[in-house]
Amino acid sequence: MVVGTFAFSKRDFLDPKEIAKALFISRDDLAWTAGLEPASLRRQAQARNTETQRRLRELVAVLGIASSYYGSPNIAYAWMRSQSLPEFDGRIAMHLIHEGRAAELLNYLDISGADAFG
Repeated sequence: MVVGTFAFSKRDFLDPKEIAKALFISRDDLAWTAGLEPASLRRQAQARNTETQRRLRELVAVLGIASSYYGSPNIAYAWMRSQSLPEFDGRIAMHLIHEGRAAELLNYLDISGADAFG
C-alpha cells in the first residue's frame, strides 16, 4: 500500500529510514519533525512502537496531502516546518502534530483544499 510517496511493508510498518531517505533528511530530523525522540527511530524495535508508528503515519498523511498540492514531498516537508496557519493561531503543521492535533489538521486540509497552502 502507498501513502503519498511512502510505501508500507506488508505488515503496515512505516520504515523511518526509508521516509528520511525519500525526504533527503536524517532520521533525527524526521524524529524531531514528528515530535519524537531521535532514539525512537534508530532501532527497528523502537521504530515499531505503536506511538512512533502513529506519529509517522500522521506525518506521512499530512505530507501526502501537501505533496498533492506542491507536487513534491520535499516542498511539502518544508511547508510543514515553516508555513504558519492562521486557522490554528499561526502554528505550523509540525507543531500541530507534536501537540497531538494531526486529526484536526488533516480535517482542515481536507476541507480547505488549496486554500490551506496559501
